[in-house]
This record gives sequence, structure tokens and C-alpha cells, in this order.
Amino acid sequence: MLLILRVMGSKWVRCFKGEEKMSQTKKIKALEALQKEFQVYQQVYQEQQETLKKRKKKIIYLVLTALLAIVLVVLIGMQMLPAGALEKENKAVQSNKRVEEFGEPSAFLTKEQKEDWTEKEVDDSQVFIQFSSELEVLAGSTQLNLQLVNPPYSAYDMVVQVVMQHNSSDILYRSDLLNPGDVLETVELSTMLESGNFPILMQYSFYEEDGETFVGEYEMEADINVH
Repeated sequence: MLLILRVMGSKWVRCFKGEEKMSQTKKIKALEALQKEFQVYQQVYQEQQETLKKRKKKIIYLVLTALLAIVLVVLIGMQMLPAGALEKENKAVQSNKRVEEFGEPSAFLTKEQKEDWTEKEVDDSQVFIQFSSELEVLAGSTQLNLQLVNPPYSAYDMVVQVVMQHNSSDILYRSDLLNPGDVLETVELSTMLESGNFPILMQYSFYEEDGETFVGEYEMEADINVH
């Protein structure tokens, strides 16, 4: 009975071990199949990721290309503008602001002076004087055709005084404080002059914006013609 059990047990053991070996082979094959599937999946996934990267790069490339095209169009458009067009536009804007602040330039100014009125920049290092070189008074009148301008591009207020050359204490006219943009076309002399030619001095005194801080002075010789 013991022998039979051993034989039977031995057969059973052998049979069981055979089934176990067979099951392990299946497992190995199954694992190999799974591994291959995983490798295929991994390869597909990597290919998909590469495709996405290429698409992103393509989209970025297209966006950059579009932006570059826009920039080129703007640059080409600017180059196609007439020479000095931008400068003219800036001058026009400045001119409009100047006119709004100081009004239109006086009719007696020359073409160049009118252009300066609207376009010339303020320069603290310079003073500007404009007046008629033909100072005339009608006989029997005290009205002098002075046509004096403190232009809007002047950095300083000023006071102008008209005196006789031979006697500077003989003051024919003294203005109030003239701000940039102020115009004196006709002024009243303190004395009525006889017919003839009178040598005078035009004396200019310049002040800071406060109207009190003295900056400097300048004088010019001229003549008043009474006729």
C-alpha cells in the first residue's frame, strides 16, 4: 500500500510538475507578448509625441512668420512714404499747437518769419528780435510803425525802449513786459517829431519767465523817418 501510494504519488507529482512547467511556459510567452505590446505602444506614443512637437513647432514657425511679415509690411510702408513725410507731420502737429497757444503769425512778418513762428524750437542759449527796419511816422502824428515781435520760440520775456542816439535819456517809447508771442505793431511816441530823419537806439532788456530776473540786454541802431 505504501508502494502504491508512492507510485501514485510519484505519478501525480510528475503530472503536477508537468502541468506547472507548461503553465510557466505560457506565462513566459504571455509576458513576452505583453512586452512586445508595450514596446509597440511605447513606440506609437513616442511617434505621437514627436508628431505633436512637430505640429507645435510648425504653429510657432507660422506665427513667427506672420509676425515677421507684418513687421516687413510696416517697414516697407514707412520706406514708401514720401521723403520727410513723418517730419512734416510732426512739424504740422507742432505748428497747430503753436498757433493754438500764440495765435496766427502777424501779416507783416516775412514768409520765413511766419515759418519760424510755427516751427522753430525754443533755444535757451539765444535771444530773438524781430522789428521793422523801416520805422516811419507821419508828420503831425506820434504813432510809430514799430512792428516788433517777441517770437514764440523765444525763451525770455523782454522790454523794449526807443531812445535818441544823441541823448539816451530822451526816451521816445518804453514797452511793458513782452512775453514770447507778443506783438507790437503800432506804438505811441512820447514826443511828436518834426519832419526828418532821426537816429535812435532800440534797447532790449531780457528777463526770465518771472519777469523780474534780469538776463541781459542788447541795443541796435536804427532811424525814424518822419514825413
